[in-house]
Amino acid sequence: MIKTYHRQHEWGWLAVLAAAPPSSKDVVWGLHPNGLGAHMLRTATISRFFLQHPLGDRLEDWPAERIWWELDKRLAIDEPWTLRHGQVIETDIVDMRSYVTAPMQHGSLFLTGDAAHIVPPVLPKGANLALADAAVLAPAMARLINQGDGSALAAYSSTRLPDIWQAQAFARWMLELVCAQVDGSPFTRQLQHAWIAMLHTSASARRWFAEHYVGGIDGIGGI
Repeated sequence: MIKTYHRQHEWGWLAVLAAAPPSSKDVVWGLHPNGLGAHMLRTATISRFFLQHPLGDRLEDWPAERIWWELDKRLAIDEPWTLRHGQVIETDIVDMRSYVTAPMQHGSLFLTGDAAHIVPPVLPKGANLALADAAVLAPAMARLINQGDGSALAAYSSTRLPDIWQAQAFARWMLELVCAQVDGSPFTRQLQHAWIAMLHTSASARRWFAEHYVGGIDGIGGI
């Protein structure tokens, strides 16, 4: 029997694609009382941005002027650094949800990628989780066809689901780290600062973060 696990997160995100040269070669997460602001390079002339917004916001609520005003505010730092502006090419409201199907098969139908699981874009795991699914499923099918051994195919879901739930757990932690709380909780804000301080001061915390954020699953790195 298939069971689905679903969570609609309490934050809304606006995805922005702009004809703006990257302002940094690194991913930038800006934690701000107004909400998350994020910057991610795409090409030498194109950048991707994310802005946290209240649930229920529409695209028409976010004209280009407001987008850049909020990004400037949320990504400001006490160091020489300038956010490069450009023409807004595309905007979209991101469906901030997590989803897992278990098991990832029904009879002879096997699910991979978004058909089986979805992680929010706070974590660059959607594509590599799908590739990791295929990396397990393809040889299992070949083994059944070539050797008549279906044991690996029967274990497909139990092999993949632990890694998928690890990704879901880390994605939820990341959301709680970078997003302003809906209720404006000062306690949670202090927890966010404590986690950031830990990542700055603890080598083991940085290794844990790197393993889950950009580390591979079955040898497949973040995409």
